[in-house]
Amino acid sequence: MGKKIMILIAIFMVLIVITACSVNEEEHNEYADEYINFNYPADWDLRVNESQNYKQIFFEENADFHFVVEVEEIKEVKNNDKLREKIEKELSGGYKLAEETISIGIISYKETSIGGEWAKELSLEINLVNNEIEQLYGLLDRGLLHFNEIKAYLEEYTGVEDFINEIKYNPEKLVELKAILSILEVDSEKEKSHTMFANAMINNINHFIREDNSSIYRQYSIISHKENVRLNIFFQSHEEDIKRKGIIKQIVESITFTNDDK
Repeated sequence: MGKKIMILIAIFMVLIVITACSVNEEEHNEYADEYINFNYPADWDLRVNESQNYKQIFFEENADFHFVVEVEEIKEVKNNDKLREKIEKELSGGYKLAEETISIGIISYKETSIGGEWAKELSLEINLVNNEIEQLYGLLDRGLLHFNEIKAYLEEYTGVEDFINEIKYNPEKLVELKAILSILEVDSEKEKSHTMFANAMINNINHFIREDNSSIYRQYSIISHKENVRLNIFFQSHEEDIKRKGIIKQIVESITFTNDDK
């Protein structure tokens, strides 16, 4: 009798495993090409742009969510040290820029792995409103400061941090800035371009402030390679988008380089 019970339990456990696998297969699709393969949710939209030796794989595209996997076949094969050096240089540039930017916080900057291969990851936290205001300050300071009206306007603030706080909580100051921009005697195409971008930023800031004064986005980039295949992963979404961030983690962890199986 005991033996029969043990057999029934064993059969029951096998059925559970089979059912779980079936559900998993129903919920996920597999993407595979000559470079990489991975699993992703079956109900997610996926779009692929490709050229001769380059692919961009887009997932669930919308204004608040960006997840892109880029794969590039490197024609001139370099040794691993050279490729790592290039990857380090690229991400260190983003790291240094984040360090110098008040509206961006660095969550992590570390070595990791994808499909068993070395990778480098940069993870950031971006205050959307603050970042747009900070970029506006930079544009005025670097591109339009030669106008006396802009110089006098910026002299009202002690620096970029003061500018961010004042604009964020007193957006009516942007009305004054718009009026100043409208009377500038711009001659060169560069000046016209800077003025146009400044007005666009003002519109964006007003929109962000109306919608949400403390919108935080998470962003990370991961770069890896195997032999002559380079892999770039970029992800950005609202901080509260916890569910999809968990799914992204699962997708990234499922990535393997296709030639691993050869």
